[in-house]
Amino acid sequence: MKRLTILFIIACCVLLALGVFVSYDRGLTEGQCRSLAFNEQSLDTSYHLGYTKGFQEALEGQRCCDLCVVYPERQVILDFLVTDKTNEILYAKDFICADFCDVLMENAWKQGIPCWLVAIEFAEAGITHALVAFPVCENGKVVDLYIEPQNDGEVKDVEVGKKPINCTPDFCETCPFEITKILVFR
Repeated sequence: MKRLTILFIIACCVLLALGVFVSYDRGLTEGQCRSLAFNEQSLDTSYHLGYTKGFQEALEGQRCCDLCVVYPERQVILDFLVTDKTNEILYAKDFICADFCDVLMENAWKQGIPCWLVAIEFAEAGITHALVAFPVCENGKVVDLYIEPQNDGEVKDVEVGKKPINCTPDFCETCPFEITKILVFR
């Protein structure tokens, strides 16, 4: 009986993993926009819709898959960021914050690390910025580790009404603007 339970959980995890890759591929092929105009509408038509459709197709009828989700510890993400080279790409007019997120997220999912896109809006400045959130297990709870993919810094205080702080091993920098809206695309 114990072996059957373990095999059942492994099968669920395999289905979940297949759903991630199927949904990612669907998202890339169905995506209308690769963050050329980073706003809520472009994100809605981007590959996020593919993730949602792919997960739904892969998990339909597979209720056990919630048991298969195992979130990594913070150190696993930090180790991944050391080896990932997304932060070495140069920022350009045609390669912006959302593009950095796309690359980092693709690399993470290929390593089996779950993550999602987070858009934060600064109404005062009239701008939106993109980050990557990694769900991590800390003290028995799942919390989001927000990463700035342009410099691998951890972004703290990602809450409406707060000024986020980007911290790398070398420096911490507080944003001059308060967050007015947060959009999470899981």
